[in-house]
Amino acid sequence: MEIADKALKAFGAYFHLSLLPQSLLFQHCNIIFSKFLSHGIRVNLKILKKIIFLLYVVVLQMVCIDNINDKLLVAESFLFHKLKILFSFAFVTLLTLSCGVGSSNPFKTSSDLEKDHSVLSSDLESGISIPLFVPAEEPLRAPSEVPEELLIIWEVWAHLTRDHVASSEFSPEEFAEAAINGMLAELDDPHTAYVRAARHEINSEDLQGKFEGIGAHVQSTRDGKIVIVSPIEGGPAEAAGIRAGDTILSVDGVLLEDKSLLDAITLIRGPRGTAVLLGILHLGDIDPVEISITRDEIPLESVLVRSNPGDEIAHIRVTDFFADTAEKLYLAINQVIDAGSEGLIIDVRDNPGGLLRSSVDVVSLFVEDGLILSEIDGSGNKREWIARDDIPAFDIPLVVLANEYSASASEILVGSVQDTKRGKVVGDTTFGKGSVSILRPLSNGAGLYITVAHWYTPAGRLIHGEGLDPDIEVSGITDRRELESEQTNMAIQILQQELKSSQR
Repeated sequence: MEIADKALKAFGAYFHLSLLPQSLLFQHCNIIFSKFLSHGIRVNLKILKKIIFLLYVVVLQMVCIDNINDKLLVAESFLFHKLKILFSFAFVTLLTLSCGVGSSNPFKTSSDLEKDHSVLSSDLESGISIPLFVPAEEPLRAPSEVPEELLIIWEVWAHLTRDHVASSEFSPEEFAEAAINGMLAELDDPHTAYVRAARHEINSEDLQGKFEGIGAHVQSTRDGKIVIVSPIEGGPAEAAGIRAGDTILSVDGVLLEDKSLLDAITLIRGPRGTAVLLGILHLGDIDPVEISITRDEIPLESVLVRSNPGDEIAHIRVTDFFADTAEKLYLAINQVIDAGSEGLIIDVRDNPGGLLRSSVDVVSLFVEDGLILSEIDGSGNKREWIARDDIPAFDIPLVVLANEYSASASEILVGSVQDTKRGKVVGDTTFGKGSVSILRPLSNGAGLYITVAHWYTPAGRLIHGEGLDPDIEVSGITDRRELESEQTNMAIQILQQELKSSQR
């Protein structure tokens, strides 16, 4: 029943807290207080005032917030002597119900209510809206196919659509999404999210190896900010001056403060040739700026050779882990070796991750056999991913470059290279996104991302929320280009020293 309770809280936030005018709240409280006195009930005024004040704050906040998920979070954030404000609200409302129909019998019959009609009309005409208690009918019977744990949700929905004064204005889609968001908010997991049909379509577009947008990888931080992980090389974002680490504050005037990562991406993307206005706070700056970017078709190239043919140390950047990344990387490594390179830098700085299978294939290019990673689900079930024996592994000396924006599949490579002693990792502590997500399609064309497990390195180190420290840290330089140059130079020095040692 816990899931149903969460959904009902979302319904409550949507219906009662958003529809009740705050101007009526004090009138309700005055009525309650006067009824207390008329019945000779002793009231702790201090406690009553605190309840009234908290109720006012909650209702005021709800009127100002449109997003149902945010309404729920605000409502649940107010506590009073360990009682949630929703319980306090229910307590005061019940008192109002009993006071509104008279002092002798709070639960009256229909005939009694007809006798009291003049009293109720007088109250309504004076501008005071008193909730009216009506005797309950037989409970509605849910269809047999509704699971038992969700019966209460169906009952609430059925009663509201049948009885609520504004039922003709209800949107089934909005209410369904409100219930879903109420459940997901309780998880406190930014990687488990409901994806609307439009966003689901975007995901399908990515699988084709191209998309239309500004050309940038974005990620949500632990404090809810939407940051640029890296602009795609040669894309509109890079040309407009967008840099890794920049924070996106708004999109076409829509603030992203309370938006999910998927919502932000949906706002940013759009047809090629159209413009989007971003509110940007550059990394290290104090004042935000607005940058207009014209969207374009962005090819998704995941393997880029940075070094020149014949360089002793080859430098290959891996920007993402797509389905074909391992194959492209295999070809690129053969290319630089044939050109005379003896050492290899694999650069996953600013790489947001990608497909789990792709990361296993990439690691298999360097690790000949053995464990690459383990994943453990919520029930404690463990699955081990082993290096593929059908992919030839290179024995070229290796250094991996990583930074704080190396996430997910990138961290699988970092952890495997470290734990198997296959090479060194240079740079900064990685992002710490070590969770396995699956996408479940839904009947309305939408999808549901679900975190199903966490990843662990071959040595059993947890990635999620922790990140992985480099073997040689190079950080603390504010100028990004200078920092990247220092990290790259350190990787080159390590490989050159290793090559000299092997020649002795």
